[in-house]
Amino acid sequence: MGYSREMNRLVVTPIILGLLPGCLYCPDEEAERSIPLAAEEVEAALEDGVVDEAECLVLCGEHTNLREVDECSFEILDRSTEEGVGFMLHCGGTYQPMCKGRRPVGLVPGARPAQATLGAWAADACTMEAASVLAFRRLAGDLRRLGAPEELVQQSRRAATDEVRHARAMRRIARSHGVEPRRPRVREPKPPTLARLARQNLVAGCLEETWAALVACHQAQHSTDPAVRRAMQAIAVDELRQAELAWAIHAWAGRDLHSAWDRAVARQRAGACRPTSPALARTLGLPTGERALRLYDGLMDGVRGRA
Repeated sequence: MGYSREMNRLVVTPIILGLLPGCLYCPDEEAERSIPLAAEEVEAALEDGVVDEAECLVLCGEHTNLREVDECSFEILDRSTEEGVGFMLHCGGTYQPMCKGRRPVGLVPGARPAQATLGAWAADACTMEAASVLAFRRLAGDLRRLGAPEELVQQSRRAATDEVRHARAMRRIARSHGVEPRRPRVREPKPPTLARLARQNLVAGCLEETWAALVACHQAQHSTDPAVRRAMQAIAVDELRQAELAWAIHAWAGRDLHSAWDRAVARQRAGACRPTSPALARTLGLPTGERALRLYDGLMDGVRGRA
């Protein structure tokens, strides 16, 4: 398929710079999610005709904003809808809608932190950034296998290197507060088709990384903790570049994914809630309440037409 450098034009950066950057912060809360899925979204798990508990947990991690999945069930509907949805995924657990790096397919949700503290936040961020290293390395390999331009492959490799630095920065902060980050656990996925990679990139890249870039920019300006502010000043530049990479991949893949985008945005926005720890939100540089929602909606309005 055709590709030009025009596909690498800036998409996210002008929108974020045009907004008062912000992020929705919410401490861990119990949540239940019921997610309708199309056949292609569960094709890998259904290869043997059933979805076992391990596969169900992976699906919950991929299709909800739950940080820790406590229980899940998978339901085959009697008939498909007009949109081709023939399955229902039921997930329960805890969530904290903050984006940290690109989530790799097959990431196993970890244990819930005992307290919502700066050290626990940094440790969780370190784990997610470490998982993102693997996500970008896989992305580079998949792009090359699927015939993507070498420029996108190299940008993905650079992003993996960026995430190594991010993980180290978060680990230093976590350890300075007496918390040791855990290693991420990631199951090996089936190599994606181009269509599947496009869907994964839309959610993990165009949606989550665009949001993560805005979060990082706001923290770089507003965190009251000097170590967090310094770390995010460096990380924000990388996050913006990674968000732009996601949109360049989307342009190359050339898929019409408006319905998938709308479902993913609805799932992410559904995590909005009123924070119960304003002191930690101030420390991390994250806005709260209705102001945060307005910023989220403004960001989504800015990029929706490109999905």
